[in-house]
This record gives sequence, C-alpha cells and structure tokens, in this order.
Amino acid sequence: MAQRQRIGWPLGVAVGVLAALAGCTPTPTVTGPPPSPATSESPPETVPDFSFSVAPPPSSPPATAAVIYGCDSQPVVRPATFLLLCGDAGEALVDLAWSDWGQTSASATGRIVVKSCTPDCADGASIPYVATVTVTGLFGGGYTKMHISAPRAPVPAQDFAIETDGPRVLTRLPTGY
Repeated sequence: MAQRQRIGWPLGVAVGVLAALAGCTPTPTVTGPPPSPATSESPPETVPDFSFSVAPPPSSPPATAAVIYGCDSQPVVRPATFLLLCGDAGEALVDLAWSDWGQTSASATGRIVVKSCTPDCADGASIPYVATVTVTGLFGGGYTKMHISAPRAPVPAQDFAIETDGPRVLTRLPTGY
C-alpha cells in the first residue's frame, strides 16, 4: 500500500507538469472506494487521478476591413465603383467584383469607363472597356497600390498610388497618353 502511494504522487506531479507544458489545465479528482474512517494507525486510502481539459487554441483577432481611399478622402471597402482621375473624372472603374479582399493582394473584374474627348472632353462619350484591377501594398489597414489592366482601352495598363486623398497616377502605358 505504501509503495502505491509513493509511486502515485510523483506520477501525478509529473503528469501535472507535462499537462502544464502542453497547455492543459489539470483538474485533480480522487477516485476509488469511499474512505474508511481514519485511525491514528493508518491514513485513509486515496489514489489521485488527474483529468485534463485542453484549452482551445487562441482565436485569431477579427479581420479588419481593408480599405482604399477615394477622391473624397473617404475610406471604402470593396468598392463597386471607383473614380480614378479626381481632377476631371475622366476615368472610373465600375461593376467591380472583388476576390481576396483583406488579403495581401485583392483582385477585381469589372470595367474602366474612359471619356473619349471627341469632339471635346465636355461633349465626348464615356466608353467602357473590360478591366482587371489588382490592389496591393496592404499597410495599416489600407491598400497603397493599384494596377489596372484593360487590353482594349486606349491606356491598356495603369499603375496608381492609393493615398489618403485618393488615387495618384504613377504610370500609364503606352507612355505619352
């Protein structure tokens, strides 16, 4: 009997230490026959038994909505439309359908609408072209770069910096447009 108690307690302590290292919370419970009345000659017979509850893995923080800033300096999430040329509204993205928003890079398909300026910009028609849009440079909850590919548009590829006051043209290919 004494041998069993000497082995049981060190084993219980070892199990408790291992459980703590594994992130478990030991909950000691005593099992066995009901204790007999204690006498001065023999202690009550108890054998510790450890049950464990495993703590759930830490939950990831809730995803914050990534944004891009429009010409009005207001943050927008997954915009369906987005004005590109703030000065004259000569180009805008419309009918955007986004994927992977909030990830390192997000893409959209839609159309870029371009003023033709024929016969002049005030009276010219707005012409839509199929476009693919990619935003990258996620920093501080906002995308900082935008690339537009519209192979049939007068400017088939464009890059923008997205700042807090809206988009700013970086490159337009072909150059000179």
